[in-house]
Amino acid sequence: MFSDLAESFKDTLSSFGLETFLTDTFEVPFHSIECDVIILLGIVGSLKGVLTFEYDDNATHSIIRTMMPGAENEPLGEMSLSALSEIGNICGGMFLSRCKREGTDITPPTIVTGKNIKAMINNNKTYRFYLSLASGTIVVSLSFS
Repeated sequence: MFSDLAESFKDTLSSFGLETFLTDTFEVPFHSIECDVIILLGIVGSLKGVLTFEYDDNATHSIIRTMMPGAENEPLGEMSLSALSEIGNICGGMFLSRCKREGTDITPPTIVTGKNIKAMINNNKTYRFYLSLASGTIVVSLSFS
């Protein structure tokens, strides 16, 4: 299931012309976030959990520059944040489709931005991986209730 998530995210970014490289995968004892731009998706239905995407500044700029040329001067503007949310939405939908879990859906994405954000989402075992872009890193985390 975890490889389905990694491939879903890589395929989603690839469809926008962004190549990613999986650099590290591991399990952690709880689901936490620590970044300036975070997309949260709930997993609801027969499978319950949380999926987060954390974009560092370089990844944010790289994605916005690729998807919306000219908007990189305002990477945290409304349209740019909407584009980042949509990447999470597409990836989450593709992930659930690959898992073939009937009765499972994702919630609309929630975006959180700010400086020095640190939060604990839940205390469930979390699967985490890092994807590197040509410039920047994205942290993808998945935990189940």
